[in-house]
Amino acid sequence: MSSTAMADQIGNDHPDGVDQGLVNYYKINETGRGQWKTIDMEQDLHDWDSSMLIAQGVANDDRRAYRDAQNSEIPVDLYALYAAYDSSNLYLMWEMVNPTDAVTPWAQEILWHGKLNERDDLDFPFYIALKTDKGITSNTIGQNAFIGGDTSRTIWNSRNAFTQGITDLVGIHSKVENTDTQLFKGTNYGGLNATPSYSNITVMKGNSILSKEVNGFTTYGSGRQTDDVKHDSSNIVDLKTRGHDPNKYDFHYVVKIPLSNLGISGSYIQQNGIGVQVVSTYSGDKSRGTDSLPYDMATKAEMQDFDSTIPSKYSSKLAMIGGSN
Repeated sequence: MSSTAMADQIGNDHPDGVDQGLVNYYKINETGRGQWKTIDMEQDLHDWDSSMLIAQGVANDDRRAYRDAQNSEIPVDLYALYAAYDSSNLYLMWEMVNPTDAVTPWAQEILWHGKLNERDDLDFPFYIALKTDKGITSNTIGQNAFIGGDTSRTIWNSRNAFTQGITDLVGIHSKVENTDTQLFKGTNYGGLNATPSYSNITVMKGNSILSKEVNGFTTYGSGRQTDDVKHDSSNIVDLKTRGHDPNKYDFHYVVKIPLSNLGISGSYIQQNGIGVQVVSTYSGDKSRGTDSLPYDMATKAEMQDFDSTIPSKYSSKLAMIGGSN
């Protein structure tokens, strides 16, 4: 097997990530690389601020936004990702938006469905992909990320594959009462080792967001082109100017991961940096990602071929936490 093929097999073929060619509203590490700060998980957004922003998305770019307005899918729309860390823990917070009130205000059924973080009857996985080693590493979660050697089953049957040399993959639930949080570690052949549930990974949810603007696409429906995220900046505006109410419709998740689970320290993050990508899904079993931060064109694969068993291959540059440029 050639070295190129081997790299692809173990998930190292894009160790530095690939520029997705997106409009400039999408940003990675423009503000910074997170902050050394202890986050009180009981204080909602009190300890978070804009200096911790590491990846910026655009509203109205998830799967639902490319379907006709009368569809009743609840939005699963990632908007911004923040990070902090201290000597013991890594903290991540991401904002999610429901821009229906501004984009298709007549589609009241979608608004009646409420917010994902408040729905006890829905439980969609989120995946947190982490890279704690620089460059090409031997222990990755890549194309061969199958459970127990069963080539039909990836983590929670997600059909998501990573090509950036991911070393750790955390799976959590949108329904935070479901504490079956899993941390998977890479192997030297691009597979994964499933560990027991980590009860010390904390997941919390809340309403509202930090962002002062909610920049999003004003277009909607099946007539949209899936590559509009690469060229259609003319249809992106602050949706608050169109009547969007973040306090009513937007929300967030906060995750605390003990650094002991990752085998690193706060000083390691501060000196070397680690990479992260968060992927959201619309349903549980066999659901490929439908949005991500940093944004990745792999999320379009699910819309183009929902029934395919071929995993979506993520290749975006990762958002960096700590380290230096």
